[in-house]
Amino acid sequence: MNQRAAAGCHFRCDRAENAGGLVAAVVVLIALTVPVAASRPVGGLGNGQAAPAISVEDVLLAADRMRADRWYPEESLVGDDHGGRLSRAADMDMLMLAVKHPIAELRYYGVRELGRFETPENIPFLSAYLDDPDPRVRTAAADALVQSVVDRPDDEALPAIAAIEERLKREVLSPMRGPLWVRLAELPLSSATAARYEREWTDQIVQMTDLRGDGIDALLARARRVGARGLQPSTESLVSDWALAGLQQRSVVVLVGMQERGATVDFLRILQAIRADNTDIATGAALFECGTAPAPCGDDVRDVGVQMLNPHNPAHLYALDRAAKRRYDPLSASTAVRKLITAPGMPLCTLLDIADGLPAEPDVIEALSRIEPERYNGCGDWNPTLTLARSAGQIGSSTRGTDWVVPARAQEALARRFVALGRAGPLGKLDQVELDLLKDLIADTSSKHVRWQVRVSAARAARTLEMSDVLVEMLEDEQHNVKAEVLQGLAALRHPALWAGAVDALQFPDLYLLRTAVDLLRGVPRPAAIREPVFEVFERVSKAATDTSRRTRLAMVERLGEAIQPDQPDAQVWINRLRPYLNDYDPEIARATAGVIEAIGGYRERPQPTRRPGQQPNRAQLMAIPPCITITVDGQDSPILLDRGIAPIAIARLVSAINSGYYNGTVLHAADENFAIFGNPGAHDEGGLPRFIRDEVGARHDDPHLVLMGHARDEADGRLAIRYRDNPARFRRETVLGRVLPRTPGSADQAVERFNSFVEGATITRVWVGAPEPERRLWCGREVGIPPLDPG
Repeated sequence: MNQRAAAGCHFRCDRAENAGGLVAAVVVLIALTVPVAASRPVGGLGNGQAAPAISVEDVLLAADRMRADRWYPEESLVGDDHGGRLSRAADMDMLMLAVKHPIAELRYYGVRELGRFETPENIPFLSAYLDDPDPRVRTAAADALVQSVVDRPDDEALPAIAAIEERLKREVLSPMRGPLWVRLAELPLSSATAARYEREWTDQIVQMTDLRGDGIDALLARARRVGARGLQPSTESLVSDWALAGLQQRSVVVLVGMQERGATVDFLRILQAIRADNTDIATGAALFECGTAPAPCGDDVRDVGVQMLNPHNPAHLYALDRAAKRRYDPLSASTAVRKLITAPGMPLCTLLDIADGLPAEPDVIEALSRIEPERYNGCGDWNPTLTLARSAGQIGSSTRGTDWVVPARAQEALARRFVALGRAGPLGKLDQVELDLLKDLIADTSSKHVRWQVRVSAARAARTLEMSDVLVEMLEDEQHNVKAEVLQGLAALRHPALWAGAVDALQFPDLYLLRTAVDLLRGVPRPAAIREPVFEVFERVSKAATDTSRRTRLAMVERLGEAIQPDQPDAQVWINRLRPYLNDYDPEIARATAGVIEAIGGYRERPQPTRRPGQQPNRAQLMAIPPCITITVDGQDSPILLDRGIAPIAIARLVSAINSGYYNGTVLHAADENFAIFGNPGAHDEGGLPRFIRDEVGARHDDPHLVLMGHARDEADGRLAIRYRDNPARFRRETVLGRVLPRTPGSADQAVERFNSFVEGATITRVWVGAPEPERRLWCGREVGIPPLDPG
């Protein structure tokens, strides 16, 4: 009898629908008792403890293999050609070994990984670890309980609430009470329960106990949970008083005598989360200046203040105007500019001067396409058409760095402006001259520009102005993003060249272009003519066996289902050609194929996808995870301190890609005031790394941080995003890789330059392991491997 059967521990996989497909619910029923073994050290811990039979790396890899199985239903096949699947029972045994191990480090990781399976059925098992003798494990158990009910109905969280509350009764005078509060605050508490805990949390802050920091964190977690529904009125009143006190003291911390009540920005974030409407606090925070410190002090306070300002409230416009002109805070300045774009009565000519050189400048350029007279009140005889024309006219010489961004935006804005003017009435002589010049610019310069991004812009402008001849000529462009934009333009104009162009695009390897072309073949006049070319490219892409081709291949299966009709004489031939894909490695493709076969043949085939293990790093890679990486954008370094203890599998995969040079030379293909996305060599959101990276959720940073991007759970495809601010909606739903280290001390101009490098179209010169001085010396050190848990 094997160890698992002897212990009576088992698990099952329930099929449930979510954005990423089939999700396995891993349910632990009975704990496994494990004898202590001491044969070798815990790998990668660096703590010198006596060796157990398993290592942290073993536990992490076992849990990651099981998360890879969330794709597959129970009836999936085992694919020997892909290396087969390690025994899931053995992997669950590994987790059970960890959670029952005498070394707290292993129990911590085992409990945490079980929480990441996100199934409420594990709550009774995890609740037992709230009584673990080690406080770190108890914290991990509370965290796992919360993670187990993410995106579940509120009633499924009730057992988790009851378990944490029960433990709180036994932590009356313990420092553990604080971490339990924070986790409890994330759960859907009843009004009465919430009111009771809010009083307890605010009491800690009022009395300035050692738990006041946890009380603040719990209030913030609760505020982010309830949002605009708000905290108790008495709680909001107290938090408002504390925030106002910090602002009046011109201090980043709220002082009571010589003691600190809490950080001013934390109280502001609580009010921001519940959308508190307090003009004095919002404007005071946006205009905040530290008492004696130099200007960069308090930038986080000012940033939250700008976010709280309402551009439609006249009382907030002065603060927004001041914030937009504050060059030493480029992040909040750009946010203020973007808000002022929507402010009624704000002259766009004035705003354009304010935004000059900021990341928000292209947004103002786009706003100039508006023709409402009130947007130009106070501009005198200033003509936005001429301003846009002058900017667009610089496209020909804009070939270095990101100097093409504003002229390209001006070109598109000018095209939209002429369309709007034409709808309003006949164009004047000057406008007609400028329109003709713009068309010449698009046809002769922009559509042939050395930068493909400018050619994409030219295709969009040509579509707006219905310049179908230019789009047809641009079909010869070999760059995949340009060709995709041209095809979409021809589709919008209903041009007959679309069909041949879309079929021709099927020969290209880029997944975004393929998906675009296949999508646009919907409704083709002769469906039978596209069956063979679509099926051929479907076979070609399927043979590559990349996880990240899922969305593209689904589009192909859908198009084949439309093109193959049941009454055609070769219908059975097509069914036979499709039947092998009932065993595709991707269950979504297998299911879609079954649907097409049923539509053609009238009978149901059972999809049986071929299970294959997810791609993993090896133990040696996990044991050598570096502390820091650096992203160099157009020559500017942004070092990242990695969350190696939170997302080690993902970080090991990331470092492997970095060492291969995967990210070097890529571009930031999307950016706004909240994040910048990059990392796909194709500079779009399709494809990426051949194999998905599973999620390792749980970290949170209020300061700028690096996250993995994916289209659904467990489908990270190698794209990365730098989030400038915390996004509460994504907490516990995405993998945070690390935080951007504080800016190297220097002048305000250097700070602006660093932020300004994160604009759409900027080039990632390289991503490398390590960090420049002084960040390497101050933050990164020389330590490698998964670090041990912090003591206490």
